[in-house]
Amino acid sequence: MRSLQLKAGYWDEVLPALRVAARCADDHRPGSRMAGALYFQLAHCLGELGREEEADRAADAAVASERAAGHTRGEASSVELQGLLSMRRWLYAAAHERFAEAESIYRGITSGQDEAVDLPRAFALVAYNQARALTDLAEALHEAGENAEALAKIALAERDVMRSSL
Repeated sequence: MRSLQLKAGYWDEVLPALRVAARCADDHRPGSRMAGALYFQLAHCLGELGREEEADRAADAAVASERAAGHTRGEASSVELQGLLSMRRWLYAAAHERFAEAESIYRGITSGQDEAVDLPRAFALVAYNQARALTDLAEALHEAGENAEALAKIALAERDVMRSSL
């Protein structure tokens, strides 16, 4: 199984293998980077298939495994995935919280660590996702007639984008 299969949309075909692989990782290497990576892919696949509760559980397992393994970038990426899963369900405030948490975790990576090479991309994506969650929330607030609150969320989104460009 390759990530290309996931990108190509073969979710149903890949799901059984991901389930088995994640169980094997739990049995033989719990709390490892491998377990985290497999649970991340499983959560992504389940999310694409609309299996939200299962996707949330797999994303939670990914975060826990990456944290246990001390893999900061993997932990932050998994928290970001939790945010993306929340976005799919229109839970914009919860998504924004996850994206802000992911940014905070990324900021714990120091320039001397191997993981630091990915930080510019990570910060750009997490700032984009934070702003996207806020602007989507602003749209929903505007549609509900809460224009002042919508404008406040847009201002926060602008702040997030500007902060990331510094």
